[in-house]
Amino acid sequence: MAPRRPATPRSVQRAAARTAQRPAGRTGRVGRPEHRPAAGSRRPAAAARGRRPGPVGRLPRALSLRTAVMVGVCLLGLLSVVAPVRAWVDQQSDLTALRAEVEAREARVGDLQAEAARWDDPAHVSAQARERLHYLYPGETGYRVVDAPPVAEPSAATAVPEPAEPPSGVDRLWRLLGDAEAEAP
Repeated sequence: MAPRRPATPRSVQRAAARTAQRPAGRTGRVGRPEHRPAAGSRRPAAAARGRRPGPVGRLPRALSLRTAVMVGVCLLGLLSVVAPVRAWVDQQSDLTALRAEVEAREARVGDLQAEAARWDDPAHVSAQARERLHYLYPGETGYRVVDAPPVAEPSAATAVPEPAEPPSGVDRLWRLLGDAEAEAP
């Protein structure tokens, strides 16, 4: 007779599934009685609990070594993907900021080019020279006011209140005295 091959976990699972599908009391094999363990073995206690005995120190089926390795590989893969994805997101935000900066600088370049084009116009150059440098055309007379008080343009919101009555002679006298004291050295 040929030697039997050792049972693999898959063949054990198939055999257990076939046994579970059979009606109680039958083995499914013709001419063989049900398998009964020997009186001194440990199998009756395990069989009474409804599970198969396994080697001591073995992990439960849900936490097998293969499962633990697969979870570890998945975590390692996840960790190896997180860093590049984070760098990509950071680079995208930097790229967006740089594009906005480029647009702002292009707008500034356009403004400067328009300003340079205005300086090509002789009327603009003449107006800027008169305003900034106080240049005059030949025959013109220029006037400059020194120590002039700043002129504030009244707005519609701040109307100057009109005095209710003109100041009396005593009020004018006190003002003149106050101005005289302020000018005295």
